[in-house]
Amino acid sequence: MEIKEILSELQTPSDELPRHAIERAIEEREAIIPELLSALEYTKNNLKEVYEGEEESYLPMHALYLLAKFREKQAYPLIVDLFDQTGETQVMAEEVTGDIITEDLCRVFASVYNGDLSRLQQLIENREVSVWTRGAAIDALVILVARDLLEREQVVRYFKELLSGKLKGEPNESDLWSMLVKACMNLCGDELKPEIDRVSEVVWVDEISVPPEALEAAFQLSPEEALTRLRESSDYTLIDDPIADLEKSILFMNPQVFLQHSPFATAQQARVMEAMQVQEELQTTSASSSGGDDRKLSANSPKKVKQKQQKQARKTNRSKSKKKKKKKKK
Repeated sequence: MEIKEILSELQTPSDELPRHAIERAIEEREAIIPELLSALEYTKNNLKEVYEGEEESYLPMHALYLLAKFREKQAYPLIVDLFDQTGETQVMAEEVTGDIITEDLCRVFASVYNGDLSRLQQLIENREVSVWTRGAAIDALVILVARDLLEREQVVRYFKELLSGKLKGEPNESDLWSMLVKACMNLCGDELKPEIDRVSEVVWVDEISVPPEALEAAFQLSPEEALTRLRESSDYTLIDDPIADLEKSILFMNPQVFLQHSPFATAQQARVMEAMQVQEELQTTSASSSGGDDRKLSANSPKKVKQKQQKQARKTNRSKSKKKKKKKKK
């Protein structure tokens, strides 16, 4: 399989993961890296065109995982810029890269990190950027500490700045505050407890994401014990196996395909998926009947389910728009 064929396979939408193309891309690492960088550059500079194209492309999503696997530092500014979007273009960036924002964007950021911490900090502090992207940047800092690419003390100091003032003026972004407090918990930031207590008095922190008892227990650990736990968690690793990560992400992109094709799918997971689908339907109904009470929805559902509902609605609208365009052409 030549480079052109590999790229074609990676680009073409399919219900099945292009395993062979990904394997060949890894084998052709040096030759494929410039092509993947070029694909991301094009996507970043032509988001609307890629988003509105008649044929959906999976190349941007596959490029992110492969460049992360390769630890390609040239990709770092490209990827940060791709997701440093606001309003309509933020939605476009999310759509053309699959479910990566809530799945593995934090791990991708950390995997291609080139030492320029300010880029992630700017993303975190930009109020116009999606809260999920900002949360991914926060988690990326935790991963960088866990993998000895940043000093814990440096990140704890920065989190203290965020808690003490840099995020003031965002009292309604409970999801963002919850992600920040969870990151502090994961680093055993007991030195941040006074700031967290003050924030918790004025901002609603999601107790599903950050159970109070778990927070207290985490602060009883030493920093070394907390880091050991982090390093044992698959959520705080760099990207090493893009096939496995992409396979697992299918669970959230297309549950039926996952259950049919994935070697990770078990009878137990099938039952879990059925329960998740029922839960999603109930929460969609609940959200409609509550008049769009965002706080109530956030309190009763994990962020990925909430994000997925919003994403599915946008996909439906996008599909309708494309069908109209095709009819006009005829």
